[in-house]
Amino acid sequence: MLQTLGEAYKVAMLKGCKLGAAEEAFYLATPGNAKRLHLDDEIGNFEIERWADIVVLNPSATAVLPARQELSTTLEERLFALMMLADERAVQVTYVAGQKANTVEKVA
Repeated sequence: MLQTLGEAYKVAMLKGCKLGAAEEAFYLATPGNAKRLHLDDEIGNFEIERWADIVVLNPSATAVLPARQELSTTLEERLFALMMLADERAVQVTYVAGQKANTVEKVA
């Protein structure tokens, strides 16, 4: 999903639009998707009685991310760095239906 967000940003820029990370891109990937699928009463946020499929992201997962995060002063900048520079290595933990999922061993 992080790479998809990065590509969506690039396409938006090619079309002359700006896709903000915090207020637009990550919203579209989470509650925005749920709302579009008419599932926002079940998924897409942290409200009680919602299904909890969650990923915990590590903003220092790759060599370049910590250097970029040091320059970030806002949430928008931190999320922008994740959507442009992160990959599957940034996914530290995944929870499905509120339960920690088995992790797949990463190949170096």
